[in-house]
Amino acid sequence: MSEKITRERIVACARTWLGTKFQHQGRRRGQGLDCIGLPVMVAVELGIRLTDGSSATPYMFGDYCAQPIARGARVQIECERLLVQKKIEDALPGDLLVMRIPSEPCHIAMLAELTFSRAKMTTIIHAYSGAKKVVEHIFDDRWRWRVCGAFYFPGVE
Repeated sequence: MSEKITRERIVACARTWLGTKFQHQGRRRGQGLDCIGLPVMVAVELGIRLTDGSSATPYMFGDYCAQPIARGARVQIECERLLVQKKIEDALPGDLLVMRIPSEPCHIAMLAELTFSRAKMTTIIHAYSGAKKVVEHIFDDRWRWRVCGAFYFPGVE
């Protein structure tokens, strides 16, 4: 019997990618990853099935350009097609957030949390070209205002 897919496992898997350099369409830990690649590779590594019953593959969504604005709403559309949508205000660690950059829903990050001095802080994990790598940082207002959708992987407990 396989292990249950929990939010904790999803976040832990995403954290194994921290520090991987940002690379458009990259899918190799320690070598290169982009924002779409993070949830794709988490799904691949954990054996998560998508809402259409398919399994994620490392090179799905390989036909998009490096300029986010040119992707238009594709990230949002694919999330709506393959994941389970929820209200943004109900998002929990392990959920995926679609974000506008600058105005198009073309970036994706994973919600997480860290504990500092017994206080829980909400964070996001994402492959961010501005940082040139996969990072985890506080989910502050600078990022919150960008969120335009929240999703979770099917079958998560």
